[in-house]
Amino acid sequence: MRWKDRRIVAFDTETTGLNPFDGDRVIEFGAVELSLAPDGRVDSVKATGFFINPEIPIPRIASKISGITDDDVADAPLFGEVADRVVKALDGAILVAHNLNFDLNFLRAELRRCGREWPGTAAEVDTLPLSQRLLPELDSHKLEKVCAALSVPLDTAHRATHDAEACGRALIELCRRKSAPEDFDAFVDWADAIGPPPDTGHIRLGMSGRPIFAAGPHAGDAVEAHPDHLQWMTIALVRQEGRWKPRFPDSVKRWASRWLRVRASSDPAPTPAARGPATGIWTRRPGCPSDDRGPPAGAGPWPGRLRHPPGERPHGRAARRRGPGGPHAHGDPAGRGPPLRGGHRPQPGLPGADPGAGRHRGRAGAGCGGCGRDHPL
Repeated sequence: MRWKDRRIVAFDTETTGLNPFDGDRVIEFGAVELSLAPDGRVDSVKATGFFINPEIPIPRIASKISGITDDDVADAPLFGEVADRVVKALDGAILVAHNLNFDLNFLRAELRRCGREWPGTAAEVDTLPLSQRLLPELDSHKLEKVCAALSVPLDTAHRATHDAEACGRALIELCRRKSAPEDFDAFVDWADAIGPPPDTGHIRLGMSGRPIFAAGPHAGDAVEAHPDHLQWMTIALVRQEGRWKPRFPDSVKRWASRWLRVRASSDPAPTPAARGPATGIWTRRPGCPSDDRGPPAGAGPWPGRLRHPPGERPHGRAARRRGPGGPHAHGDPAGRGPPLRGGHRPQPGLPGADPGAGRHRGRAGAGCGGCGRDHPL
């Protein structure tokens, strides 16, 4: 079956902050279903979008990014009142998002608050790593930059429906320019997307459309309930004919690795608040040099500087200047986990400490716990 013959839905969220596991909420949801013409270009779109009352005040900086204020959402429905509409928009489709894990984290957290689960999907495509791989010449892979490179219009950045449509059109244009395969399974591999598990008898889709283990000690259980077992499946060996060989087929290992990279990181334990107490100021500003969304054009300077949570030591260059002592020093048994790319560990309470809390990667240098640079908040 061709992937172009399936429902293709691009979606986006606007939120009160960056950490869905510490109280930040969705304030706008947007989804756009794209229909394609015979030549592979977008023929028509069907948009769904609405405000959501987050039940908490929207921080000033969040409003500055999206333009959404408390007044805009005061009379909007609660998420539980629109959960059915969200699930219906996404269910069974090839989902597309720019920095998928960010939006996935928020929507899964909101769905769980009202007793719902993430719907079964045909595939989930993240245009951020896809554009990084296919458009390496770009100096930034923010959605605005990717759209500009592909001549895709983006009229109002940082509004859910507009971003969703631009993201979907960017994927279609990437597929057209880079000759994406027509076959659905080949497309999933090409896009490095999460699709249905391979038909090997190890993992299958359950009645709800979500993957479950088909064999082994967790047969019948949802994959998301046992990510440790799924991780083991990627490395398990068996002795055959005097040699150690992989226990599971390469197709299963690839699928499990993709699922773990995106989905397992979307449900970590809660972390300390990502905002300073009573200040409403984020620990690092959205749109720092490694944030692939970034602030809206012309947003102006950001107030303040990076702040570390009270009682916690700085890290990066500042930590090296002050020496290795203290409860959160590198190598301490109560420390902060393995180093991120660039050599330093994330500070507890900063997005880098939580694999699902932010969109930053650790880099060498001082300052921001997400990107390692000393920049305005």
